Amino acid sequence: MSGDISKGDLVKVYPHGVDVRVKKILLEGEVESAGEPKSIGLVFNGDFNFHRGAVVCKGKSLLPSGRLMP
Repeated sequence: MSGDISKGDLVKVYPHGVDVRVKKILLEGEVESAGEPKSIGLVFNGDFNFHRGAVVCKGKSLLPSGRLMP
């Protein structure tokens, strides 16, 4: 994890490009927020099933591009 996240945050999950709200943050039990360098579990509102390796971003912190950097 890089940055911070709080219960209730609206985030975008890539590569799906889906906007979801954080329902729970799991870190040795449920917590209200978490920051780096923690390994956490996220539960989202709604019926979503994202897989390990999905990228979760707040706001416009990740802007997709069609080009690869050398």
